Amino acid sequence: MGEKHWIIIFLCLLVIMQFPGINRGLWRPDEPRVVGICAEMARTGNYFVPHLNGRPFLEQPPLYYAVASVFGSLFGTKSDIPFRMSSLLFGVLTLGITFFIVYPRKGLHAGLLAAGQQHVFVRRVAIDHRITGLPRRAHARQIQIHRDVFEALRFE
Repeated sequence: MGEKHWIIIFLCLLVIMQFPGINRGLWRPDEPRVVGICAEMARTGNYFVPHLNGRPFLEQPPLYYAVASVFGSLFGTKSDIPFRMSSLLFGVLTLGITFFIVYPRKGLHAGLLAAGQQHVFVRRVAIDHRITGLPRRAHARQIQIHRDVFEALRFE
């Protein structure tokens, strides 16, 4: 198989790997609040200012809430699954971006390794795909680990 086939298989696996936690119920204390905000956005159609119980909720940027509320508008607000689909989308984008940053520079094996390591980091440490890129020191250390792995395995 050529590299294009492996990339397609990898992208499909990215989506499949994200599904196990999509129907696990809401985890307290944050997820019920987030789903409430997204459901209210979906009901009111106000995608720019998140509201919780009728009051503006301005503690976080509205992008995640807006994307989740679009899924809620499309698939209904009775279940938490439509709201988790936005986390699925952001998770797949994070892993895909990781792969496509490394792949042109270091090749297929290194791209797969980097995205796989990012997936383990997200699932085991951060859980929330929206915040994995924020801690600069952790991200810099992660890049150094990737470099050490690439150097040790000679993926050039």
